[in-house]
Amino acid sequence: MKKQSKKIIKKTEQSKVAKFFASENRAFPFYIIFGFAFILYANTLNYGYVLDDGLMIEHNNFTKKGIDGIADIFTHDQLGGSGGEASAIYQGGRYRPLSQVLFALEVEVFGLSPFFGHLIHVLMYSLLCILIFITLKKTFINYKADKWFISIPFVAALLFAAHPIHTEVAANIKSADEVMCMLGAILSLYFSLQYIDRGKISDLFLSFTFFLFGIFSKENAVTFIAVVPLTIYFSRKADLKKYIIVLTPLIAATAAYFITRFLVVGFSVKEVEIKELFHNPFLYATTAERYATTIFTWLKYLQLLVFPHPLTSDYYPKQIPIINWADARAIVPVIIYMAMGIFALINIKRKNIIAFCIFFYLITFSVTSNLLINIGLFMNERFMFIPSLGFIIVLAYFIGEISKKLSIRNTKNWAYVALISILFFYSLKTITRNTAWKDNYTLYTTDVKTSVNSARCNVIAGSMILNKARLETNTELQKSEYLKAFKYFKKGVELHNRHIEGWDCLGEVSIYLEKFDTAEMALKRVLQLDTLNKAALNNLYFVGVHYQGVMLDKKALSIYNYLISEKPDPKYYYNIAEIYNRQGKFDTSITLLEDAIKLKPDYFDAYNRIAEYYGKEKNNIDKALEYLKKAYSLNSQFEPTLENIGILYGMKADYKNSILFLEKAFLINPSNYSVCSNLANSYGMMGDKEKAKEYLLRANMLAQKK
Repeated sequence: MKKQSKKIIKKTEQSKVAKFFASENRAFPFYIIFGFAFILYANTLNYGYVLDDGLMIEHNNFTKKGIDGIADIFTHDQLGGSGGEASAIYQGGRYRPLSQVLFALEVEVFGLSPFFGHLIHVLMYSLLCILIFITLKKTFINYKADKWFISIPFVAALLFAAHPIHTEVAANIKSADEVMCMLGAILSLYFSLQYIDRGKISDLFLSFTFFLFGIFSKENAVTFIAVVPLTIYFSRKADLKKYIIVLTPLIAATAAYFITRFLVVGFSVKEVEIKELFHNPFLYATTAERYATTIFTWLKYLQLLVFPHPLTSDYYPKQIPIINWADARAIVPVIIYMAMGIFALINIKRKNIIAFCIFFYLITFSVTSNLLINIGLFMNERFMFIPSLGFIIVLAYFIGEISKKLSIRNTKNWAYVALISILFFYSLKTITRNTAWKDNYTLYTTDVKTSVNSARCNVIAGSMILNKARLETNTELQKSEYLKAFKYFKKGVELHNRHIEGWDCLGEVSIYLEKFDTAEMALKRVLQLDTLNKAALNNLYFVGVHYQGVMLDKKALSIYNYLISEKPDPKYYYNIAEIYNRQGKFDTSITLLEDAIKLKPDYFDAYNRIAEYYGKEKNNIDKALEYLKKAYSLNSQFEPTLENIGILYGMKADYKNSILFLEKAFLINPSNYSVCSNLANSYGMMGDKEKAKEYLLRANMLAQKK
């Protein structure tokens, strides 16, 4: 009896478990989806601000004000608070205030905390996956599965959570605009369907509210004005009146957005800066090449949806090659997309799920496809965030629905194996890819191995390595890091020879590696592109000083004269004068120093140096004193001037003035042997033997220390 009762209990427990898993009305699917999505991206919680997080959060003046910055956020372009080059280039094309308001609230409550930024971001992403499940359940009411865990909504939600192409959005705090946009759009779709089902005005109000939330987060939500009627047509029967009623709140929200946008940043999207390749990748392409290359990127997107490897944050020139219509990479995607379009047009009348997904994909992809407007990038993985749902639904459909129609024995088990296998590999790729988003150093030094032909990625990776190398104390390791950076900078400028930062950094790292010829070439290239680049001017001057120091006068003179032609500076004339002085051309040196003084009338060191030439080389003491007195009037605390005046007065037998100026020099630097020795001589000539002895002893002590 006891054994039998145990069996009954065990059977009862099994039936309870079976019922629990069999019931799709329970909260269990929500726990699985939310927990699965959160676990996938939990490794990002300890990561820092990466990529555009700096522009939007860390270095954004509006965001850093917290609540006080919200008014500025709503009344400026998205990058209005960042300042600098990025703001100047992009302003006029981005009005997405709600995601930035979220960042401001995070700063208000938590300060500049990447941890809480990532936590809130991952929580939103996990919530989005649940809402996708709920909305797809309402959409695919005619597609019932035997078990909820093999249904299209549940499988699609898991696949969406795990798909590696979403790592850029889910691991990067700045991409809250993508998540919030889709949250608003999906909820608007849900309540639109809800209205069709029950006709309550409250559903229209909620649809309007959430669509407003989505479109003020990112303008991509506008595509749901087409997605909503498409979904209603696919999943419901509705007359024209209901379509108009459902679309009215969406159109009203869109109008509210564009009116606000017009008042803040103007009506049209500002074209990207045409003079810089990184902000207009089609700058040097013909119209035919632009569209051929664009179509090629569409093929790349499909490839990443089907097989998401390798992934990268950087598709800047020339990672995507400019191609023409003679290239098969342009022809193949035309054939594929035409086939997709024809299939969708033919089969949408029959409310075919694949046709629906194709239209969903094409509609939501349209605004970032580069077909209608030049968005300033070849492509980006985050542009597939919403469109990918179309592909994922098809994949879920094949796993859950088509397998049921096959006559092979135990096909359901094969469906489970397929689902688990795909989820396993997606999850593995997602978690490992997330590690690249730890910080900017990790991201760029990882992605440069994929984006080998991106000039931008090569230069930024080199910059990250260079910054790290500057802090390295181990000389051998530091040199090794400099060599790595050198390789990336060299590759970057080979790919894009107008990359100012690339040439500038190549020049700097070449100095560290003592490749002075390369440094000179690189820095001159910077100045060809940007005449007043201060860093390049200073670094090229350093190269000239190096050549001068190792007696390569011809090279040094070449650099100084080049610098003078770019932007005259008195120190260039001073150094040229020193070179001619070494060659015994004292009159030329004096003329050059006079030129330096014309540029900088208070250049006391130049006056002092001219005096030395007149005194030592030309034996014109009066002329030397004239210049020294001018130098003294400009800077009465410059030790060499004081010492030289003291020496010259001694030579004129004016020992009283000699002692006066030498004592001043001594007060500034008591360890100057020459000053002490000259003071001893002057006091001796004045007959003050005690003072003469005192300074002589001090001079001897200093001489012994040398």
